[in-house]
Amino acid sequence: MSSIRILDEGTPKQRYQVTYEIKMLNGGRKRKSKTFPPKTPIGVIRKFQREQDVKYDRSSGIVVEGVNLQTVFEDYFLPLYEDQYSPSTIEGYKKAMYVEETGLVNYFQDTPLDKITVAMAQNYITMLKKKGLSPKTIKNKLLVLSALFERARKLQLVEASIPNPVSLCEFPRGKKERIEAYTPDELKKLLTLVKEKKNPVTTMIVFLASLAGLRRSEICGLKVDDIDFENNSIHVSRARIYGGEKNSYVVKGTKSDAGDRTIFCPTPLMDVLRMGAIRYKELQLRNGRQFKGEGFIVCYDDGSPISPNNVSSRYSRFVKDNEDKIRYLSLHKLRHTYASISLAATSGDVKSVQESLGHSSAKMTLDIYGHAYQERKVQQAKLLEKAVFSDII
Repeated sequence: MSSIRILDEGTPKQRYQVTYEIKMLNGGRKRKSKTFPPKTPIGVIRKFQREQDVKYDRSSGIVVEGVNLQTVFEDYFLPLYEDQYSPSTIEGYKKAMYVEETGLVNYFQDTPLDKITVAMAQNYITMLKKKGLSPKTIKNKLLVLSALFERARKLQLVEASIPNPVSLCEFPRGKKERIEAYTPDELKKLLTLVKEKKNPVTTMIVFLASLAGLRRSEICGLKVDDIDFENNSIHVSRARIYGGEKNSYVVKGTKSDAGDRTIFCPTPLMDVLRMGAIRYKELQLRNGRQFKGEGFIVCYDDGSPISPNNVSSRYSRFVKDNEDKIRYLSLHKLRHTYASISLAATSGDVKSVQESLGHSSAKMTLDIYGHAYQERKVQQAKLLEKAVFSDII
């Protein structure tokens, strides 16, 4: 237990030293002490002593005293999660840790994890804001710090009683941007244009993104066997993503359990996919033993799967070549277009649209695409006016 000792008793330099114990995970104990400056009230000293006694009673022990962020990340985080998370996610963690100036390792250096205070984390946020980082990027970096802290606490590298500093921080608020999307007339023009060009790969990309709401990684992960022509549906169960090294790609499951989904498709999309399936078989026959196909319907002429970056560049090149006929919106905004038009067409059937998009909740769909209700709210106001005031003129 703890004890109080007087140093330099009876002199102007008289101080008090509190000696206390902490438990180690291996069952041992370690003695520590803290010396208070002269004239510190005895009440403050006794309060500190009581706090250490309470911590000792509640503590289950610690493994490493003074463990820092880099140690937790390299020794206790990566070995467990490197095979569980996607390469792009791990790459994001590494950038948050090691990027010059704004990286967590550079800022906190060798500061023990249990010594990182809320004030220090808040100052880190302020520094990131001054560097011009967006609110979203700042939040992502702090989420890494939070995840490492929770990992350390779970492994008892820090005491469970120490609060996660990130949980008490205030984050900068980002301006919520209005979601851009094509109107139904614009989408019809885009689909007509891409079919006229008679490029089967670009056509499938545009139709899958705008009429099924697929992400580019999901477009790359769609296989011929995933298409049910009898029931006009596709099954989305995988994504092809960047593998962390140049020109390397891996196939993984969708972003969440909700992402594994069946989407019922309009006839024009099924017609395009039917032609894509026929093309795949023809390429297989034409290339013979040189065929590199793995079943992915969006592929090069030798059957090898197209990369997500190539999907984006093909789409961008097509739209920019036709900017005199259609305004440019990025590929991901075709997914926004699908969501917005679907919500309007189904009279706000959020649940169906949520499931087709692969969102984990209807709230997420509403948070992103709530603007699609704008026209319906205007119509609601007009109907209310007609119902209440039709006879009052």
